[in-house]
This record gives sequence, structure tokens and C-alpha cells, in this order.
Amino acid sequence: MGERGKIREVPFAELGTVRQEVHEETKAVNWLLNTLAERLQDDSATAKAIRRSAPWRETLRFARWEGVLEVVDLLEDAIHTLGPDLPPEVLGDE
Repeated sequence: MGERGKIREVPFAELGTVRQEVHEETKAVNWLLNTLAERLQDDSATAKAIRRSAPWRETLRFARWEGVLEVVDLLEDAIHTLGPDLPPEVLGDE
């Protein structure tokens, strides 16, 4: 299996398992994002995006703009690794 697009590279019988793995990894990333948001000021655009569960690409834009490097690194890695398998509502528009 390559590092990107897990669902596209597995036999049909294993799709459910891979989808569950992607779901669990998405939950873990969201938990980390919420933990990081607790450290940010209340008026931070990044924190507000995280708290309202904005799509990851939108949150990433705010984090880059504000220089919140922990969030930038986390989301860039998650999007690179999980991006092709993420539902559009999680990933957002480019």
C-alpha cells in the first residue's frame, strides 16, 4: 500500500476496514486540533475554525495566515496522507 489513497489500493472486500481506519485517523486528528485550539486565543481565526469543525483546508488557510505552525504541520500531514480518502465535508475545497 502506498502512502496516499489507501481506499483506491485495496481489494473491495477490505474497503470497510480501510474506511474505518480513515474514520479513526480523522477522529484522532480532530481531537488533536481541538487540543491545540485550547491553547489559542479566543479571537484566533484558527481556533474559531477548529471549534466550528470547519473543513481542514479552510482551517489550514487560517493557521498559515496566523502562523500556527503546529496546526499547519498536523493538517498538511493529514491531508497528504488521508486526503484522497477523506469525505469532502472533512477536507473542504482547494
